Amino acid sequence: MRRAGARGFTLVELLIAVTILGVISIGITMTFTVLARTTDGTQARLTQSRGPKLVGVYWMPDVNSSETVNPTGTVCGSVGTPLVTFLWNDERYGTLVATWSTNTAGSTTSLVRTRCTVTDGVVSSPVQTTTVAPDIAPPPATRVQCGDPFLDCASDATPDYVLLTLATADGRSFDVYGDRKVTVS
Repeated sequence: MRRAGARGFTLVELLIAVTILGVISIGITMTFTVLARTTDGTQARLTQSRGPKLVGVYWMPDVNSSETVNPTGTVCGSVGTPLVTFLWNDERYGTLVATWSTNTAGSTTSLVRTRCTVTDGVVSSPVQTTTVAPDIAPPPATRVQCGDPFLDCASDATPDYVLLTLATADGRSFDVYGDRKVTVS
């Protein structure tokens, strides 16, 4: 029992305060632990979902502009294993080539787009190399097909349609469809 005017806490009050503080501390610690664990998984899913979205940014203009699909002997760059090459003329830059390849480093496969210019029939060094999908399944899960019905693209093809099937490393599959707008006479 306290006397009037006495200051301080009783032992019981102090034990109750420490117990409440301990319970709150455990809750905060658990929240940060769960947050740290889920951040890595969320970042991995975000990275994998970025690939299929970014593919369309480059795929559609390449297919739409292409005059020739898989021109014989023409490949831009030496990154990875080529899937398809597009060749077209541009008013600003002249003749351009874009090669789409799969590149495997360790256990990770990426989809890479490499763009070059062509001068007097000679393909330049790469002007731009972009990893458009960072973590994909290697071929045959990721593949390119041409025409209607879709079959493997042949050399010097001019198909109306080109289809990229992109499989992510976690097993999801996406089809990116493009139609050629250019007709060569």
